[in-house]
Amino acid sequence: MPAAHIRYRYNHRPRRSVAALGVLFIKIPLLIPHVIVLMMLEAALGLALYAGWWWTLITGDVPGFVSTMVTVTAGWWVRMRAWLTGVTDVYPPMESTPPDDYLPALDTTTNDSPSRVWAALGVVGLKVVAILPFLVLAILIELALILVAWIAAIAVLFTGRHPRALQDFCIGTGQWGARLVAWLGGMDDAYPWFDIGVHPAGRSAREVLITVD
Repeated sequence: MPAAHIRYRYNHRPRRSVAALGVLFIKIPLLIPHVIVLMMLEAALGLALYAGWWWTLITGDVPGFVSTMVTVTAGWWVRMRAWLTGVTDVYPPMESTPPDDYLPALDTTTNDSPSRVWAALGVVGLKVVAILPFLVLAILIELALILVAWIAAIAVLFTGRHPRALQDFCIGTGQWGARLVAWLGGMDDAYPWFDIGVHPAGRSAREVLITVD
């Protein structure tokens, strides 16, 4: 089973009124409340990850609080960036568990046999070091996402269509970002290689999957 499953739906009928907010960079300040919550979630996630590594090292299990924090934090981030880039025109709800019909959504599964070696490396800080280049790359991708969001908003405003390639970029980078967080949480022991392509379900038993309608 995959560690995380990100469910997206392409935006076939984007709203020009929402796109105008993106062109004028109004979307960014509108997301400030979400950014504040996300920063608090990330701080809590960091503590949960460290405690979880000790838990896994001692018991051989991934604690439920780690899975919960990964799901809530990564899910919040996924919903924010999807609205910013116009993959959805519905403003993300300020809820840790959004309504069942809200997309995008992040589903996660547990790891029945987490690696104690990775947990030990996490305790001494080497697990973060092992993924540090990808974390830097992820930050650069998030900065690029602002440009992608602006280009997409202009396209919608003038053509009424959201380029699928730009939606694929948001979806693919969201997939990879979810893999990074799931791996740090011990929910998947397969190293999260850099891959922002959109893949059909079932390509790999350890891959974060995407469903696109």
